[in-house]
Amino acid sequence: MVVLEAFMMQKPVLVHKACEVMKDHVDNSGGGYYYNDYASFKTAFNLLTSDQQLNMQIGKSGKQYVKQYYEWGHIISIFKNSIEFVTGNS
Repeated sequence: MVVLEAFMMQKPVLVHKACEVMKDHVDNSGGGYYYNDYASFKTAFNLLTSDQQLNMQIGKSGKQYVKQYYEWGHIISIFKNSIEFVTGNS
């Protein structure tokens, strides 16, 4: 949830590569970076804190991702389609 909340605020995220869920959000959204050791953390951190234009661009990508896949209208549609599929009512 914290990653999606950060995306909605147009804030890039920096997540550990071992956390597959967060890594997938970053891969699918372009809303941040992931790291696996101190060197990769430092590189990503320095990029995010030194390049305001890049920071804004990545932040916008994260917000767009959340709006596309996690707003209520989309979620309700997925649930509705799933229920119709299971019950045979389409």
